[in-house]
Amino acid sequence: MRRTRIIIGALLIIIAVGGMIYWETAGRDKAVTAEVVAAACDIGEGDVITKEMLCTAKVLRENKISGACTEKGIPKLSGKIADCFIPKNAQISTAMLKKEESLLQKGKSPCRLSAEQILSMSSSIRQGDEVRIFRGSDMAELGTYTVAFAKDESNREITDAGRRQVRKNLLERTDSERVLDHIEIQASPQEYSMLLGEAGAEGLIVIQKGE
Repeated sequence: MRRTRIIIGALLIIIAVGGMIYWETAGRDKAVTAEVVAAACDIGEGDVITKEMLCTAKVLRENKISGACTEKGIPKLSGKIADCFIPKNAQISTAMLKKEESLLQKGKSPCRLSAEQILSMSSSIRQGDEVRIFRGSDMAELGTYTVAFAKDESNREITDAGRRQVRKNLLERTDSERVLDHIEIQASPQEYSMLLGEAGAEGLIVIQKGE
């Protein structure tokens, strides 16, 4: 009986010591920290996120932001568009990403306005800009639209030189990799038909909306 008690006591001591070692080496860390997805580099507003831009980081549970993404969510983050500037090492949450439904408005589709149909527009127009469209003959306003695509003569998207994202400030768009030729706007079939009819011989004037 005494031998049995000694063995049980020794086992309890081993279990206690083992538990203490686990707590100090890993248990405490798991209890007080959480693993989240963070930015491996500065991510600009409008950047298309790739897995190379992401990393995992451990933060205190009380410092974990609402909606923080976890490592399992990294594959789903690839291809998403940043809705704000995300500095290096900052946690990434779903609130920082453009909602998919905001990329293409309900009931609308990309509708091309060719160079021949546009009398005048700024060369700094980029995807996502809000533009006001006027009839060229008398400057009658025909509505406000979101630019779905801004393309060159070869139908390639216009981007700012050396950047992955569009500069939000219009006056900072001082260079681009290609020359703007035409745009595609988000419009309903009725709106597009109206614009094509209004273009006429004079064409349309496209003016960017300021911030």
